[in-house]
Amino acid sequence: MGMRAYDEDYLGMAQRVMGDMMDFAVNSYGFDADEFFGMFLVSDAAAQVEHGNPTYVAGMTGCELAKEVIRQSGLVREELPDERR
Repeated sequence: MGMRAYDEDYLGMAQRVMGDMMDFAVNSYGFDADEFFGMFLVSDAAAQVEHGNPTYVAGMTGCELAKEVIRQSGLVREELPDERR
């Protein structure tokens, strides 16, 4: 048993949120997947996920997380409505 950044109960939710974030960023905002993931990696949101902050791991939808990454990157984009696929 190894050390985890956050409780294993959050793992499925965190995976879903990350997948939804990428889906929304690529398919709704039109970002290149590698470009957006690079933006995520340097954002404070990534650090919050890494440290298991419940707000970022399970308290936000993927759409909300994508919008937060865009905001933190300093880009100005039209606010699109959240989507569930």
